[in-house]
Amino acid sequence: MPYVYRCEACRASAPPRAWQDQARADRDEHRERAHHGLIPDDGITRTGPPAGPRPPSELWRAVRTVGSTDYLRQAAVLLGAGVLVVMALAAILH
Repeated sequence: MPYVYRCEACRASAPPRAWQDQARADRDEHRERAHHGLIPDDGITRTGPPAGPRPPSELWRAVRTVGSTDYLRQAAVLLGAGVLVVMALAAILH
C-alpha cells in the first residue's frame, strides 16, 4: 500500500491505500469533517512501490462514481440537445 494521508495539525494518519485517488478521498473527507472544509497542514506520502493495475471491480466502481454526478447528467442532457439541434438543422437545410 503505497499512499498514506497524514494531517499534521491533528497528528493523525489514514490507513495506507493502494492508489493515490483513494488517499485523496481520505484527505477530502478528513478536511470536511475535522476542519470544516479548511485546508490544514497535511499531505499524501508515497510509502512504497506503485500498486499493480486495478482489478476490474475497482475500475467499474470509479466509473459508476463519476457516472452518478450531476455534472455527467448535465453533460448528457446538453449533448443530447446538441444532437437534436444538429439533426433539425440538417433536416431544414436539405
